[in-house]
Amino acid sequence: MSLVDVAQELYGLPLAEFVPTRDARAAELRKSGDRDLGRAVGTLRRPTTAAWAVNLLTRAQGDELDQLVTLGAALREAQDALDGDELRELNRTRHRLVAALRAQVERLAAGAGQRLSEPVARQVEATLHAVMADDAAAAAVRTGLLVRELESTGLEPVDVAGAVALPDVVAIPTGRVDSGPRESGARSSAAPRGGRSTARDSGADARAAAERRREEELAAARAAARAEHERAEAQRAAAEDEMREARRAADELAARDADSAARLERLRRQVEAAEEDRARLAQDLAAARADAEAAGERLEAARAAADEARARLEEVT
Repeated sequence: MSLVDVAQELYGLPLAEFVPTRDARAAELRKSGDRDLGRAVGTLRRPTTAAWAVNLLTRAQGDELDQLVTLGAALREAQDALDGDELRELNRTRHRLVAALRAQVERLAAGAGQRLSEPVARQVEATLHAVMADDAAAAAVRTGLLVRELESTGLEPVDVAGAVALPDVVAIPTGRVDSGPRESGARSSAAPRGGRSTARDSGADARAAAERRREEELAAARAAARAEHERAEAQRAAAEDEMREARRAADELAARDADSAARLERLRRQVEAAEEDRARLAQDLAAARADAEAAGERLEAARAAADEARARLEEVT
């Protein structure tokens, strides 16, 4: 097992596990007799939270980082060409892609048990912008061994010194690498005098090949930007349709709710009226029962009086 192998394993761990796993692995190596490797592993720096999160993205979404690099080259070309329309379109694509990658990083970090604060998420975004601005930054991020976040001023090469755990093991460019030659008449001053013509031909062929590759990359970036724009427009149209349908459904439910409320109010009034009628009927029933009881008492009295009168009549006759 090499130092790079151990580093790749450590920098892919959940952030909270980095230090204890590093120390345990270093102790194991020293105990097994590989003291030099153990010491080297023990000196590996714990990544910042932002650097750790970007390392997660590198491992999970390497193709997306390639898109960032290609988009950055297209942006620099549009800036050099002063192509305002293309620059605006590419900038819109950049904002959408960086926002999507930030969301992806936050999901990956949450899956690894780490919630990213807003300042850390902004550091992640700054690192992604640095990837687009500078090939050295892109190479540093691609290692998956980032130990600190990166930042681009847009004017100077991105400072990648000390940004990667193993800079001597993983080759990183020492500054911004132009996507292609800016002057077609450039010549190498190191060509031997005796082979000047051949060197010029070889240099021209190399520049032509580099130019073709650059044009292909830019064409791919433009195509990706157009495709992204078309997808965004389609998503926007679908979202508008969904919003209209949701509003229609909400209006329908609101109308049904209002109708239900009106019917409930009518029923409530009917119940109140029925309760009032029932109360009156209860009063009338009580009065009628009292009248019936009084009438019964009068009937009994009348019967008693009739019986007494009949008895007196019989006595007289």
